[in-house]
Amino acid sequence: MKKNGFTLAEILIVVILFGMLAGIIIKTYTTISQVSFRLQQEKEIAKEALVLSQVLDNLAQSTTIDYDQYKSSDLDLVATNGIVDTLYLSGDTGKYQISSINTCLTDQELYEQAEKSEPKTKNQKEEAPCQLLLTSSNQDGETTHLLLDGKNFKLSKMQFKIIPFIGKEDLKKNLASETPQDGKPAFRLLGTLYSHFYNPNKWTNNISLPLQFFFSLQGKTESLYSIIDENATQSSEA
Repeated sequence: MKKNGFTLAEILIVVILFGMLAGIIIKTYTTISQVSFRLQQEKEIAKEALVLSQVLDNLAQSTTIDYDQYKSSDLDLVATNGIVDTLYLSGDTGKYQISSINTCLTDQELYEQAEKSEPKTKNQKEEAPCQLLLTSSNQDGETTHLLLDGKNFKLSKMQFKIIPFIGKEDLKKNLASETPQDGKPAFRLLGTLYSHFYNPNKWTNNISLPLQFFFSLQGKTESLYSIIDENATQSSEA
């Protein structure tokens, strides 16, 4: 006799198979969504870093370190190993100042804050994000431009390392010379960009991009060996 319909066991098997298939589909979709979201965040901060490097590179082609500004502020570049919070540049078109503004945290402080971050209440005031500001001044007046606005991403407090720079070929000549030439001034930008939803404990949002841009400037700076020569003289006298 021919059997009509399905048995209860067959129905259960079909339901289980559909359930397993649905679970696999949902898990795959979730994974793809997470990867896509992470890639989008990486793309966002990489774009900001690229634009920033292009702007600073253009500025570096016509400026040099404004050493007079540091002298007037009584900042000893040797004592700080050349690391400063504000970069002062000068050129034929004017003077420039680059620094972080608003409440800016170090990388360690940002990490600790993200680890224990809590949802903001309705009455809690939104703080202005950390930003990187360029101030230009010339005979026409003063203008400002945000190099990093911190709207769709976060950034740590940016610092600059002022360094004498010399090309490889010139360095070889200096090493063989009793009267080394002056080097070119340069600086490094030091800091980190983070995704807007940065969370070190969550893979999807654990996105950061350390910045260590190097820019060679115009003009000349003091001899690379001046500090070394002074130290050597002091040691021999002792």
